[in-house]
Amino acid sequence: MQLVEQIGMAPGSKKMLTWEFNHAYEAMESGIYVTWKSEQMREDQCFRVGSDSRCFCGHLFKTHDKVIQKNGRVKNNCNSCECKAFQFIPRRPEEVGQHWLPRRKGFNINTWGASCVCKHTHQEHAPNRPTRCKTCSCAGFNSDFACISCNQKFEEHETIYETEKERQADRKTIREDYFPLAANPEHQQAVMNNLGIDSRTPEQRYLDEMRIDE
Repeated sequence: MQLVEQIGMAPGSKKMLTWEFNHAYEAMESGIYVTWKSEQMREDQCFRVGSDSRCFCGHLFKTHDKVIQKNGRVKNNCNSCECKAFQFIPRRPEEVGQHWLPRRKGFNINTWGASCVCKHTHQEHAPNRPTRCKTCSCAGFNSDFACISCNQKFEEHETIYETEKERQADRKTIREDYFPLAANPEHQQAVMNNLGIDSRTPEQRYLDEMRIDE
């Protein structure tokens, strides 16, 4: 609801909400919930992470390993570059409050990247710490933007992996309650219809898919 109220249902926000719903489905199906949040965020997450999320290295989440090992550590290196660990980075300017950018003449969403205070994007920085800039003398990426959900800086966030049991033990939302707008089913259904997402409730869709697999 917060996302809808802040940026409306413009094409960019529709894309972002579609990602949020799809990533919630992925979490329900896999049992692994990946989120991006800051310590200041009261809710479970700023963004739900999934296949279409972008890593600091410039590649999508689906190009990274997604394994929670027995020791609790996460193996999530990139299979397309030297990146050693997935680190969520906003993929659209609306995610950092720059909702006007896509309306500018000549703007290309495919080349846009979140920027450092050195004015170069994350793609121009090394993917692993200390993330030095490849274009200037910048010693490490420091964001010149804030998260639209919590208004905190990029470097005050972390990407978190949790199993369903871990979230349940911490009294965090899981399954159908993890989906966007779950607290308001009528509004959720209206948004899903507007986005062209399967009109079944998240729980109904999950149960139907489970029956097909049997």
